[in-house]
Amino acid sequence: MTFKNGRLYSDDGRYFLHIQNDGNTVSYAHDGRAIWNSGPDKHPELVPPLPTPPEPPIPPAVTLDPLHATGRTLYAGDRPFQLRAITEFDLGHLARTGNTLEVARRMDRAKVYNRNVLRVLMMARTMFDLSPTMPGYWEARARVELMAHERGLRVEWTVFADARLVMPNAIDRSRFLDAAWASFSRADLVGIGNELRCNDNWTAAPTDPEILSLADRVEPHDLVFSISDPDDVTTNTPYPGDPLKADLATLAAHSPMLVLHGERKLRDARWSGWCDHLKGFAEVAWDCNRVLYHQEPMGAASTYIDGKRDNRPLAHLAASLVCAVMQMGYCYHYISAADDTVPGLDLCAAAALVPVGPEWMPRNAGTGGACVVSFSGYDKIRTCDNGTTAWAVGYGHRTGAVEWAAGWHPITMGEWRQVVDGQEGAVTLWTAARG
Repeated sequence: MTFKNGRLYSDDGRYFLHIQNDGNTVSYAHDGRAIWNSGPDKHPELVPPLPTPPEPPIPPAVTLDPLHATGRTLYAGDRPFQLRAITEFDLGHLARTGNTLEVARRMDRAKVYNRNVLRVLMMARTMFDLSPTMPGYWEARARVELMAHERGLRVEWTVFADARLVMPNAIDRSRFLDAAWASFSRADLVGIGNELRCNDNWTAAPTDPEILSLADRVEPHDLVFSISDPDDVTTNTPYPGDPLKADLATLAAHSPMLVLHGERKLRDARWSGWCDHLKGFAEVAWDCNRVLYHQEPMGAASTYIDGKRDNRPLAHLAASLVCAVMQMGYCYHYISAADDTVPGLDLCAAAALVPVGPEWMPRNAGTGGACVVSFSGYDKIRTCDNGTTAWAVGYGHRTGAVEWAAGWHPITMGEWRQVVDGQEGAVTLWTAARG
C-alpha cells in the first residue's frame, strides 16, 4: 500500500482510503464510488491515550532560572527578561530524524547573535512531517531542550500546528496537551496554538471555546504561555469597535502572555510600513497588563517578497529595536529550510542594549512627557523612559534632526546606514539622561 496526498492506496490502485478532518475514514473505488464510511466515533472516550513522554535521558548541564510573568514584565528568576526569539520550527523534526548537527548549527548561530529563545513546533504536516505517534518523538523533544539549555537558550514550544491534519480528534488534542505540559521545563515558554484561522489548524476564531478551555485546564499554571495569535485587524464583526482589542482582552483573561503576528504591510512611500505598525500592539493591549510578544512579524529572506519577506538588514534591526523600546518581545522570523539567509540577524543583537522592566514606559515622540519633542528626516522615532533615563530609536530612508525635551541629554549608541535593492535606509539608537 502507498500513502499519497492524504490518501492510502491499495497496491493495485483500484481502492483508496481517505481520512477526513473530523477523523472519519471513507473507502472509495478508483472511480470515486464511496464503498464504506466509518461514521463518527460513538465512543471517543475509549480511544487509548497517547504515549506518556519519558523523562529526559540525562540531566541538563546548565540550570536556567524559571520564567514567570508579572503584569507586562517577563522575568527569569528575579531579573526582567527581554524576549529575543528566533523561529526554528523544525528542530524537533531534525532531532527525531537524526540530524542533530544541523540542530547544533542553528542553536550556535542563535547564541552568537544574542537570541535567547528558539521557537519550535511540536507537530507539523505542511512544512515537514512530525507527529507525537512517531518513534523517538518524545526523546527528540527532550534532546532539543537539553541542547538548548546547554547553550543557555530557552525553547518556546508551539503545541498545536497543522492540528486538523496531525490530530483531528479533540480528545486526542486534550490528552496530548496534558502529556506535553507535564514534560515542559519551567525555564521555557509555551504557545498552545499557532495561526488558528489557518485551514490546516482550527479554522476558528483565536478565542475558540475549545482552545480557551484547554488553557484553563492545564496544570500546573506556573508556565508562561500564550494561547493563540489573533488576526491583526481593526474592523468588521463580530465585535463592535476594534475586534483585535476585544480578542486580546479575552485571551488575557486566560493566559499571562499575548502574542501577535503583525500585519505585513507592503512597501509604499514609507521606508517600512510593517515596522511602523509594530507599535500598535502596545497601544491596543497595554491595558491588558500582560507580557506582549511580536511572535511572527515580517519574515526574513535573501529576496524581498511583498507582504511576506524582507531582505533589508536594517528593517529587521529597526523592528527589533522598536519592540525593545516599546517593552515587547520580538521574534526574528525566517524559515531555514526555505532560505537559510538571515539578513540583519547579527545587527538585531543590539536590542539587548535596551533595558526592560515594569518601570519603563513607552511614549510617542512629540507627546506629553516624551524625551523627544519633534524630529525631521526619520520616518518614525519611538521612545521609552523610567523618569531619569530614556531610550529612543529612529528609522527611515535617512537620518535627520531631533529636538530633545528640556533636561534630556542624549548619547548616540549606534547609527547604521545601508542601501539594499537601490533603497537607502537608516537606523539610530540613543539613550539619554535627565538632569
